[in-house]
Amino acid sequence: MNTHLPKFSFKKGLVIFLSLPLYLAFFSKAYAASLSLTPPTGSFSGNFDVTISVDPQGASISGVDVILKYEPDKLEAQVTQNGVFEQYLRKNIDKTTGSVAVSAYNTATLISSTATVAKITFKPLVASGTTALTIVYTPSAPNTPPNTDDSNVASGGGDVLSGVTGASYTLQGTGVTTTTTPTVATTPATTPKPAVSATGDSFTALIITTICFGLIMSGTRLLKSRSNFDGNE
Repeated sequence: MNTHLPKFSFKKGLVIFLSLPLYLAFFSKAYAASLSLTPPTGSFSGNFDVTISVDPQGASISGVDVILKYEPDKLEAQVTQNGVFEQYLRKNIDKTTGSVAVSAYNTATLISSTATVAKITFKPLVASGTTALTIVYTPSAPNTPPNTDDSNVASGGGDVLSGVTGASYTLQGTGVTTTTTPTVATTPATTPKPAVSATGDSFTALIITTICFGLIMSGTRLLKSRSNFDGNE
């Protein structure tokens, strides 16, 4: 019995050794889908579009999850347009954290060639500088359930995503509108004149009128007295 054990083990090991390249080739081919951004580079002075694409690389995929990070102090994600997938469960833009999340899948037809997942419109927020877009991705073991915290490409119930390619852009800023506050000329403050009450004006006018009336009456008496004096003579 024991004399046959080494011979059996050698044959078994030989079979495993010879089949290993085929095993590795099968899984390396299935576990090779990639995500990329187009254009990967460029210079922009106004709004521009970025396309997220998936390359199955021989696999037949049923769905894609993409989490895209950008710098919210330099760019603003505005619009997310659908790609070729039948259903879109998620198209979220978080302008505070600088994140875009897209989840799409097919129910009738599997995708086996390069396809557009989504298109995103960005607006530059700075006058100049460079900025980067990053696809969040953490490698996982072949044929394992997709990790919902990063980007995935689903095929046969497992995640076949093996690599991602981000992008880097130069912002020229000629399309950025800068708001300026106009300078307003100031005039020195003047001390307002004290208001004269209407009551004071009326009282003054009454005194003047009384004095004038008194003078007129005095003059009238004087003229009358003079007239009487002239008559007696």
